[in-house]
Amino acid sequence: MPGKYYPKELKEEVLNKIKTEGITAIEAAKRYGIDVNNIYRWVSKGIGGVKTNLWEVNRLKRENRELKQIIGEMCFEKERGKKD
Repeated sequence: MPGKYYPKELKEEVLNKIKTEGITAIEAAKRYGIDVNNIYRWVSKGIGGVKTNLWEVNRLKRENRELKQIIGEMCFEKERGKKD
């Protein structure tokens, strides 16, 4: 029994959201109603020009956001300390 067919445009749209917005495959699967395993397969095949290092890029983006938040909090605390 063959699997469900997804148009190339949809695959590219899903992978582009993952690439540009940094959402996880699970989030994309929920948003588009697609099995997460399909998304993993599309990434591994490089559909839409997306390479398999996409997961590493997204992990680094999330880590970068977290570090920026920590730095911002530290700067805020430092400024608050100067005013006392």
